Amino acid sequence: DWSSDVCSSDLLKTKFEEKIQWIARDAQNANVFILTVNEKEGTWTMLETNGQVACILGVGDKSTLVLGDKI
Repeated sequence: DWSSDVCSSDLLKTKFEEKIQWIARDAQNANVFILTVNEKEGTWTMLETNGQVACILGVGDKSTLVLGDKI
């Protein structure tokens, strides 16, 4: 299963205590986007990977989970 081994960064898991909250493939199935979050501290990291190389797209220290609101 591609989702189980896409993000195995020990740094995000151990130092920042972030866990995968969201994962998706792009329309061409070429890249995977991953959002990791530390719910207690509010830190987050957005990654993009093609399976061989990963890029950090953004990081932050404030995040809020919003569910159920209409767009």
